[in-house]
Amino acid sequence: MGVDLHELCLTQPDAFVAARNELVKQLKRDGDRDGAAQVAALRRPSWTDWALTVVAARENEAIARFEATAEAARSAQAAAVAGRSGVDLRAALRDLREAIGDVTKRAGAALAAVDHKPDLDELGSRLNQIAGDAELVRQLADGALPLGLETQPATPDQQESKDDAGSTGTRRQRLIEAVETANAEHAAITERLDAAFVEVEQAKSDVTRATAELEQAKQQLADARLRLKQAQQRHDPLAAEAATAEHAATRAQRALDKYEGN
Repeated sequence: MGVDLHELCLTQPDAFVAARNELVKQLKRDGDRDGAAQVAALRRPSWTDWALTVVAARENEAIARFEATAEAARSAQAAAVAGRSGVDLRAALRDLREAIGDVTKRAGAALAAVDHKPDLDELGSRLNQIAGDAELVRQLADGALPLGLETQPATPDQQESKDDAGSTGTRRQRLIEAVETANAEHAAITERLDAAFVEVEQAKSDVTRATAELEQAKQQLADARLRLKQAQQRHDPLAAEAATAEHAATRAQRALDKYEGN
């Protein structure tokens, strides 16, 4: 298609149809009926693809990073599927997740700027889909993602290679998805294991503290019992002396009463 559609790609979805129809009329007036027919067949893009295209047009560094990490992740996944060693798939996927998070944030801001509520989960899911397909990544980088356009015509060799890859693409994609799933499960299990380790260490600390408190309480009880015993030992002789003194006082009082009675 000989028409520059980048401006149409940046048109908000709610205004896309009117802009497309106007472009079709212009192409017809210019005598480009083939171009007009192709443009007329274009469908309104989703808000998600529109927001990603806005980021591609305005945030070159963020898209370049996404493009590079997506390529690295695909290469690492292919190496893992092939059983090649020395490939850090987890690091490649981590870098890709960070790049996706950055682009998602920027695309969300683009949506919010036009008063459209961003769906960050949908943006992230779309970017994950794009990252797995080199052609979609190229379309995003070239700002043609909303239209699903071929930004450059494929050469015969490229087309033949693409056709040959089609028969094995599905199986390879399944293997890649299996690797991604396994890595995601491993990361989740590792996270739960780390959390469990923290809980175990906290429980050990609680037991140690409780044991120390129990030993202290036992010592305090023993000290109290000793003081009670010592107090009783002091009390008993004094009680006997008090009884003897009371008896002597009683006897003296009786003698006094007898004397005074005489």
